[in-house]
Amino acid sequence: MYRRACNPTHKILLYNRGTSDLTAATLTYNVDGGGNYNYSWSGIIEPDKYELITIYTTETTGVLNISLASVNGGVDERSSNNNSSKVFDFGQLPTDYPFENFVFNLVGDRWGSETTWDLKDSNGVVLYSGGPYTNKLLNGTQNLVTNMVWNLPYDGCYNFTINDSYGDGICCTSGAGNWSITTDSGAITVGSGGSFSFAEYLSFSTTVLSNDAFETNDFTLYPNPAENILNVSIPLEITDDLTYEIYNNLGQILKVGKVTQKEFILTIGDWHEGVYFIKLRSENSSSTLRFVKN
Repeated sequence: MYRRACNPTHKILLYNRGTSDLTAATLTYNVDGGGNYNYSWSGIIEPDKYELITIYTTETTGVLNISLASVNGGVDERSSNNNSSKVFDFGQLPTDYPFENFVFNLVGDRWGSETTWDLKDSNGVVLYSGGPYTNKLLNGTQNLVTNMVWNLPYDGCYNFTINDSYGDGICCTSGAGNWSITTDSGAITVGSGGSFSFAEYLSFSTTVLSNDAFETNDFTLYPNPAENILNVSIPLEITDDLTYEIYNNLGQILKVGKVTQKEFILTIGDWHEGVYFIKLRSENSSSTLRFVKN
């Protein structure tokens, strides 16, 4: 199942309180009473047993309302415990970038021996790391890492940490040190810093551009570039869980919506000129296309 690691994730306990095996169930859920999504489950849950299932939302805060719509292809005879609601708040999620290669640069201050850093994936595995480094005789800067390319798999959440053992960061008492993470073209800055005490952190994620189940040619955008109106055409069967997300070239989400028809229009006349990305997302896959606003 496609979902990036940083998406809001909800664990639902599906409990069989009946007298026969549960082999299929359909769950209906929404956030704050909005549009409903369906989740189909199949397997075997014996009486008085349970299974944890995972559902996802694009919303980061709200009230999750969930109900059991059907069991084993029919109506649940014991329906008094089929509805539940829960308040959730994931805070601000890491920014999502539709790229695979990133570039890291690190300029240290005089005390390179105080500086260490690492990049970990969502499982805590260290992918890249560095330091401690050597010291300079006098105050000033030194190039510690220059244009290091990070090749990061799509559909991942990544956590960067830079440490200073003395607690005065890498700027600015002993030199104007700094760090930056950019896309490989250098056009987009994912994060930067240098003025901190013992540590500074950054989380970001990468998104799948397309996969075998949902190729980019399964939808089209026109005209592209566009000035006022962008048409989206989807020659696919529309499912209940199909949504779209629009990002600017900084990776910030500008608009989120549910896809209810194969042709729809986005009004972009008051948007700033530049590059944008539209992502179609379903339960099992996603696809992203680039468009330009003139």
